Amino acid sequence: MRLINIGFGNMVSANRLIALVTPESAPVKRIIQEARDKGTLIDATCGRRTRTVLVMDSDHVVLSAVAPETVGGRFEQEDAPDTEPKDKQFTADAKKSYARLFVISAPSGCGKGTILKRVFEDIDVFYSVSCTTRAPRDGERNGVDYHFISEKEFNAMVEKGAFLEYAGFSDHCYGTPMEPVLTNLENGRDVILEIETDGAFQVKKAMPEAVMIFILAPSVGEIRRRLSDRGTETPEVIEKRMKQAVKEIPRAKDYDYVIMNDDLDKAVSDFETVYNCVKSGTSGAEKYMTDKKETIKMIEEVLKDA
Repeated sequence: MRLINIGFGNMVSANRLIALVTPESAPVKRIIQEARDKGTLIDATCGRRTRTVLVMDSDHVVLSAVAPETVGGRFEQEDAPDTEPKDKQFTADAKKSYARLFVISAPSGCGKGTILKRVFEDIDVFYSVSCTTRAPRDGERNGVDYHFISEKEFNAMVEKGAFLEYAGFSDHCYGTPMEPVLTNLENGRDVILEIETDGAFQVKKAMPEAVMIFILAPSVGEIRRRLSDRGTETPEVIEKRMKQAVKEIPRAKDYDYVIMNDDLDKAVSDFETVYNCVKSGTSGAEKYMTDKKETIKMIEEVLKDA
């Protein structure tokens, strides 16, 4: 039996597929509703937007978040003669199905950008570049640090449902484009999102399998010192960021892992430990988990001088 990957490790039989169509037309919507009423609808989108509807000869209707042309291309590949031993084909499919989404948050001044820059030297992942309506800072590059767009462009993307998450912060808007994230996960490449807490929980709601990591500085006072030392923000902006930090830090308890950045080399090592353990499914990252008393105490200690 030949199988087609329709997204995130979900498979359907190529031999049972009658048609694959987009979900927008009225007849297709009626097919979906009838299958839902009969209990023959299978939702394989994991909370994402439905992009392909697969009609099976078993009377089942399957919803997929993968684009029709992608599913169709896989169907054609499955019809092609085998060019690799089956064990190698299975290994490649298994590798793709284990691509993970990592959501990283931290208040400004906790060093998440510095940590990730070091991590990217050792780990091949897709770093999702967010869109923002704020102006570039000195040294920031469009398409590398952020996609710098106008409010009109941002609102148009919101209307199209093009963001995985979006939020406002310090009088500006930030959002994560959905398409690159889903495409890279589908192609078997891990994805890292660097976003604030409100956006992080939007992603977690849409994609429950996401792994959430929060990065802390040793204290609120240390965050203020780091922001002041940057010399890139006015005192008014620093005060806004400090208020936001005090609001965000308690939410670290709702993340999966927390990493303390009081020593950069150790923080990078701790991050890579969590990443590698999550990827391999092995132990070794338990001490960073938020169900540990030590982790909760660490979060509370950071807030003592708030």
